[in-house]
Amino acid sequence: MRHILAMLCLLVAGAAPAEVRHSTNIELWRLDCGRFDVKNIGGQPRVLSNGCYLIRHGKDYMIWDAGLEDSLIGKPDVSDAQTVSLERALLPQLAQIGLQPEEISRLGVSHHHGDHFGQAAHFPTATLIIGREDWAEIRGDPEKAALVKPWIDGKVPVVEINRDHDVFGDGRVIIVDTPGHTLGHQSLLVHLASGAVLLTGDAVHFRSQLGTRRPSGNHVDKVVGLQSIDRMLLIQKQVPARIIVQHDPDDIDDLPLFPKSLK
Repeated sequence: MRHILAMLCLLVAGAAPAEVRHSTNIELWRLDCGRFDVKNIGGQPRVLSNGCYLIRHGKDYMIWDAGLEDSLIGKPDVSDAQTVSLERALLPQLAQIGLQPEEISRLGVSHHHGDHFGQAAHFPTATLIIGREDWAEIRGDPEKAALVKPWIDGKVPVVEINRDHDVFGDGRVIIVDTPGHTLGHQSLLVHLASGAVLLTGDAVHFRSQLGTRRPSGNHVDKVVGLQSIDRMLLIQKQVPARIIVQHDPDDIDDLPLFPKSLK
């Protein structure tokens, strides 16, 4: 039922007249938020990218996912399984294109895993938008809650969602309900003048999963995760939208190199 309601919401948002949907300039930047050098995935070493995204909607700015904690800069986390590293923090990247953190009005977090909101506290005036179940997970974990203290303390609004959410109210930037990896997992659909882009969060980790329709091993619900993969493929076909797998470096390399943007 949740996926049916979400699809209805998406279709209504996508049905706005073209002259309305494209009356506001939209711009998308891919920001560097770290990488994972994993020693063994499917019998071989693999690199996973960790992208964050800046979306400009007219004069409003939104961050989608806030990456690894910047305490990792110069101090990678090395274990038997992987090396987690970060070369550049978010704020210097934003400063490179003339943005200050207080100019970010919305912060969307795909799910409660720490590599997706590690630098969230640098945007203490932004409204946080997150899946309801995942916000409950963060509130219940002191270590995670410490990374989002402005929102935990009630100083800044939190929008908890469990269905599609039209961020700016005009159908141009839609948070898409894609549970499975976590119970409240979300993806992001951005309607650019050059075409729509769907950012996957962790609904899949590699592009090959879109072909095999196989959820990742660390999904909490693989049945629902498969439904979310099918939903993304339907959006890809019907909108149509270009899918960007956030952890797949091959997909990331297809986007403009920062500070260039996609329009």
